[in-house]
Amino acid sequence: MTFVVPYRAGGAADFIGRELAAGLEAHYDTNISVQNKPGAGGTIGSLSVSKSPADGKTWVLCDRGSHVGGPLMRDVGYDPQQDFSVAAIVGGPASALISNTDSGIDALSSLQNKKWTWASPGVGTHGHLLGALLSNERNLVSNHIPFKGGAGAVQAVMGGHTQADVATITSIGGASDSPLMRVLAVSSSKRSPLLPNTPTFAELGMPQVTSLTWFGVCGPKGVGETELNAMQAAIQAVLAKPDWQARFAQRGVELLALSSSQGMAYIAAERQRWHPVVAATQK
Repeated sequence: MTFVVPYRAGGAADFIGRELAAGLEAHYDTNISVQNKPGAGGTIGSLSVSKSPADGKTWVLCDRGSHVGGPLMRDVGYDPQQDFSVAAIVGGPASALISNTDSGIDALSSLQNKKWTWASPGVGTHGHLLGALLSNERNLVSNHIPFKGGAGAVQAVMGGHTQADVATITSIGGASDSPLMRVLAVSSSKRSPLLPNTPTFAELGMPQVTSLTWFGVCGPKGVGETELNAMQAAIQAVLAKPDWQARFAQRGVELLALSSSQGMAYIAAERQRWHPVVAATQK
């Protein structure tokens, strides 16, 4: 079995993809090859899977970049709702607004009616959409720098190559304690146990930014019902295990554990939610 992670190593997608693959290996008692195919906000790796045989042996870690933001922004070579079989939505971490300590951005309140240069894990990703939403809401002139994954974007902030970044808590990791950057706000509905001193966007007057980064498991269109149900059951079994739940929680991952039908409805709702934000970036 092949499991494609459509982002570079080191970020939230890579962590979740590899942890999940390890759990599925044990469940299926078979080897799973994890392949990183980064680029274009998750759409390059997803495109490759959409064209794979629908035999239940090739899957991709789909997400907001590959199935919402990217396809809403441009032609990515596939229809995210018609060209894939959704096995499950796993869940994901909240995101955080971080800034370089010398950037002049020391609080969310300092981002108003000004120009800012910020990074994201890629075009159309969660970070891009949340950053675009911030730019729209706070009348910011936006200079967006997309990377091919979350880890590189975080490093760019710490190195002073960009003022800010909207990154997942998982990608930030232990760097949150670095003197080179500040963590200004988190997108979760309540404060993260990993960043207890960081307020939520809602606390700071921006509840519309409340959002969970999510990742799911998708195969190409036409995966048989037997194979799809088996993958759905395997994912649910892995996520139900306390040791796997603890491993995800330690990196800030909140579990959704949505079924195939729930996952398809969730993706459709996400596309509806973020369409106005995408449209505003293209004016």
